[in-house]
Amino acid sequence: MSKLYIIITGTIFDIGGGQIYCRNKLNFLHDQGWDVHIFSYRYGNKILVRELTKFRNNVIRSLKYAPTIFSLHHRKKLLHRILKTLQPSLSNSKLQQIIVESHTIATSLWGEMLARRLNSKHIVYLLYESFGELDTCILDFFDFKHKRRELAGINPKSLQLLFKNYKCLAEGDKFRLNAACTNVVEDTNGSFLENMDMEDIKIGCISRLDKKFVMTLINEIISFAKKYPRRSLTVVIIGDSTKYRTAKRIVAKQKGAKNVKFIMTGPLFPIPRKLFSMIDIFFGVAGGASLPAMEGALTVAVDIETHSAIGFLNRDSNQTFYGENRTKTSISLVLEKVYIQNEIPSINHNFQVGILDYQIEYHKHMDFIKSSSKEKQYYDGQPELIFGLEERLASRLMSAIGLKGFEMLYQLYPKYKRIWNQFLGY
Repeated sequence: MSKLYIIITGTIFDIGGGQIYCRNKLNFLHDQGWDVHIFSYRYGNKILVRELTKFRNNVIRSLKYAPTIFSLHHRKKLLHRILKTLQPSLSNSKLQQIIVESHTIATSLWGEMLARRLNSKHIVYLLYESFGELDTCILDFFDFKHKRRELAGINPKSLQLLFKNYKCLAEGDKFRLNAACTNVVEDTNGSFLENMDMEDIKIGCISRLDKKFVMTLINEIISFAKKYPRRSLTVVIIGDSTKYRTAKRIVAKQKGAKNVKFIMTGPLFPIPRKLFSMIDIFFGVAGGASLPAMEGALTVAVDIETHSAIGFLNRDSNQTFYGENRTKTSISLVLEKVYIQNEIPSINHNFQVGILDYQIEYHKHMDFIKSSSKEKQYYDGQPELIFGLEERLASRLMSAIGLKGFEMLYQLYPKYKRIWNQFLGY
């Protein structure tokens, strides 16, 4: 193959929108004649997507953090490891084009460094829906990429939120690409399905447990269950967490209402199609909302920021990230309207949620890359020199206690999350 595409992402383990996106993008690129390598930084329980197993040895934990907190020697060593993995592809005398794609704040900095070494194009495609308070030095870098049309978000408001309090964006500058990761349903069976016919209200959620709206959803369900103790509920949560405490907290919530039963399946791939006809109502964000809606299930999208209900997909809304009017309708109120007042909007066939053909969507990705700046240019030549006070402190900490010690501090002191997020890959 004469074209090389390099993806730097969060994880290839377990299952989530990012893993499905990488699988689909990998298949698309192969069909288009590209040689593809995927690098990531987080291990998990198991690689569930078969096509990603060949990248098991490309997990590099340091990619989780911005280059700024590592020594020059460590940065050179990490890039050398990546280049060594890429060597068979790079040695192809017919190699004509190289593209690097990164998905997080930290990997975008590594991606810029790698692209400079390879003299290649680097596209930053932010795959997550919300951003913390970022330092100006990081936003300066993203501003540089944005002006070159080398930065895109996963929904229309992504870049608007990224650059809030930094710069205003014209409507045509809110670059967005669709991830197209809803093709995960197959006609398979799951043993947990046998335990679902006992309760009269069955609620579903497909999401990483770490997403903040999940705990709000559970609290709202508990609130509804306490208010209507004669209604029995089963809550099926499909997804997993990298943090043991998260799952433990969810299980503990079940004690708050005797008429609620939780079924936690863990990561599922593929998802049994039968599930969508057995569950009465789904709540979700992004792909976790559009997927059940595409399967014909009654689905309520949840605002990623306010955790309020946006609306019923394919009925009164087609938004899966942010409510258009920022309404404050609670999830418990939606349950009341549906199961106490019997209020359900009729299907609106004018709405289309989800993407049926990811091949079409990824041709648009390539068109976006073609529309970006033709001149090869990199941020000040060295994005690793984006240093703020917090990064300098983190760098000294890293030198003193090592990567494992640094990660332990992050777990022990979550109240400093805003500081950690300046150089973490979240």
